[in-house]
This record gives sequence, C-alpha cells and structure tokens, in this order.
Amino acid sequence: LELTETVAMDDPVISLDILTRLRLRGFRLSIDDFGTGFSSMLALVRMPFSEVKVDKTFVMTSADSRESRLVIKAIIELAHSLNMQVAAEGIEDNAALELLRKMGCDQAQGYFIGRPMLPEAFIDWSKNTSEHIDLQRLKRLHGLGLLDSEPEHRYDRLTKLCTRLFDVEISLISLIDEDRQWIKSSQGFSQRQTERSVAFCNQTIAQEDIFVISDTLNDKHYAENIMVTSAPHIRFYAGCPIRARSGEKLGALCLKHSIPRTFTDKDKQLLKQLTEMVEEEIDYNPLLDEDKLTGLLNREAFERRAQKLLNIFVPYQASITMYYFDVNNYKRISHAHGISAGDEALIHFSRILTEIFTDTELISRLVDDEFVVLSVCEQSENKLEQLADAVKNYNANVSPHLNVEYTVGTASSRSMDNIDLQSLYMYADTDLYEHKSH
Repeated sequence: LELTETVAMDDPVISLDILTRLRLRGFRLSIDDFGTGFSSMLALVRMPFSEVKVDKTFVMTSADSRESRLVIKAIIELAHSLNMQVAAEGIEDNAALELLRKMGCDQAQGYFIGRPMLPEAFIDWSKNTSEHIDLQRLKRLHGLGLLDSEPEHRYDRLTKLCTRLFDVEISLISLIDEDRQWIKSSQGFSQRQTERSVAFCNQTIAQEDIFVISDTLNDKHYAENIMVTSAPHIRFYAGCPIRARSGEKLGALCLKHSIPRTFTDKDKQLLKQLTEMVEEEIDYNPLLDEDKLTGLLNREAFERRAQKLLNIFVPYQASITMYYFDVNNYKRISHAHGISAGDEALIHFSRILTEIFTDTELISRLVDDEFVVLSVCEQSENKLEQLADAVKNYNANVSPHLNVEYTVGTASSRSMDNIDLQSLYMYADTDLYEHKSH
C-alpha cells in the first residue's frame, strides 16, 4: 500500500496504529513523495514503512542539479540504513535510470519504463519489453568478445577466491547467451557451456538482487533440474547478476554446493562486492590498465583492484601479503647492452612472475624495475622458492649478460596493526632495502 508523507503525518497517532496493524497482517507499506513534506525524518523513524519513494521532483532534475543528486543519495543511504527499500519515480530517460542504479536505488518507475495502460495491454507490453531487454542484453554481451574466449587469470583468481571464502565446491562466472550458458571461469566444474534452459544463472539475470536457493529439493522449479538429479547434484545455489557498464545483465557470479545451506546478509554483501570486481574486469581496457612493456597491470589499475580487495578482506582478518620486487641489475644491463636488452630482462621476469603466482594474486609492474604481487588468503612462502628456482633456470639458459638478479621485500597483515595499501607498500619496501643492504 502506498500513501503520501503528508497523509501519513496528518494524524500520526491514528496513522501509527493503523499502519502497524497492516504490517502485522503482512502488508508492505510505501511512503510516497518522500522529501517534499516537513516531517520526513519523523515519519521514517516512527512509522512502520518498508519502502521509500523518492519524489520525481528530485529525479527529473538530477541530470542538471548537484543538489538533487545529493538529496537522492542521502535518501537512499538513510532508507537502506533503516532496512527499507527505495523506489524512484519520474524516470523519463535512460540516463536517469542508470544514475539511480549506480546510486543503489532498488526500484524505478516512470514513462521511460512504461506509461499507464489497461490490463490487457500490459500483458503484451510485458512480453515485448522482456524480449526487447533480452535483445539489448545479447547485443551488449556479443559486443564484449567474452563468449568462447580462453580462460584468463584475472577472472580465475576471483572464482578461486569465491570457493575459498564461501567454502563451496563450485563457483562460476556464467554468461547467458541466446540459448546457452557460457562459462568464462569456473572452479569445480569442467564444462565450458550448458543449455540455457537448465542454467540456474538464467533465473539470476531476471532478478535485481542476489538469487538464493537454500535447498533445491524444496524448490518446485529446480527439484527436477538435471544439475540436481545428476552430477554435480546441486543442493545449494547463490548468484549475483553481473552487469555491463551500461546496465545490461550479462550473466552471474554464482556459488553451488552439494549440501543445503543458509546464505546470510553478510554473505550476500560479500558476493556483491566480488561481483563488482568481476564487472571491473569486464571493463578492463588494455590501453588504460596495462603496463605497455610487460602486459601486467599498471600501477593505477593495480591499486584500484588492490584497494577493493583490502576493503573486502581486512574486516575478515584474512591473510594478506605483499611482495615487492626490484630487478637489481636492470640499469646495469641497459647501460652495458642497451635499453632493449634491459627491457627483455624485465619482460622475462614478468613472465616468470605470472607463471609462479597463478592463484588469487594481483601482479603489477609499478615503475621501471619494480614489481609487486598482492596475495590474499594464500600460503605463498613456497612460491618464493619456486620463483628463485625459475629465475635460476632462466639464467642458465640465456647469455650471462641477460641474467636476472632481483631482491624481494615482504609485508604481511599478520605483523601489522593498521592494514592499508600504503602501509603494505611501506613495510614491503623497508624489508626490500634491508635485504639489499645485506
């Protein structure tokens, strides 16, 4: 039931009594035109509303008014902090829809989505709209070049993180094509594609939020699904829609397990954060994000991803390690044999790093002869030994003047009180120069 703020506050005592009774009977209550009256805060705190509607006055001026955007953002944050949903009205173009989506608004209405219509017209509108949305979605998906592409470490590291963080048997980055599910990255599942009709993620892209099935055998839509009745015998599923920058749902980051389980609000928040990291990889631009010489992440792209990892994992007190590398003889090689020879040494060192740190690590060339690896939830001590062996093997097979010499400094969250990116840099750099001095 929807009522305006003005009516709700006309007689607060009677309103509170009636609205509370309605909520107890299972009704959801939406406060309309929020922000246009004089008792907004009081109404939100005292009345048992489940949804706030942002008035169209703010929405229709949001493109040109910074003040309107700030008001909308404040309403969304306030409502969410009170465990309420937010709807926005007055959406008349895609720009407004995408702005509200990015702000975290839950629902939207307006002429851009649909005008008032008779019930019989709504059925056709709904069917045509769904088909149009899927065509636009497929056009966007096909334009990204992800379908039928080779596995990539930047996606695989995220599915590996999912299996460890959620302790599930299967995690997937699934892309929903016209009649198939293409699996860009997977852990615990060997197939690269399935029919769309049996894909759990096909239902996920129909949702605005995370889709969870705690026990598939208790769900009439999935109890007879071939993925349930035969291997891998899925009993639990959770998936979060993956969106393109322009808003289309491309697929899902999903978790699967052969044992039923619950999925908490904390779990949902973590899955959303990891999905945002998948979306950032989809937006990956080699011209902006890659180091031109080695193809590794450049400093800006590394720090953007590293900060998101820290935002997720520091609160969980996860093991975080930074390795800071300096190729000691790069300048000597360059001076003696030319810049191209020095660059060749850096290229080979970067390749060795990517061969050794193949799990959940972020790898970057920060500047000149300095490289960094950020490892989360990993036991990577033996990887330093593997790296030393790999470099030794490389040096044995190239001319002595191209031999790579390096020093590494380490920083671990286990020995730090305050964990942030700059502190990790500082500790690792200090350790690096202590090793150099010896």
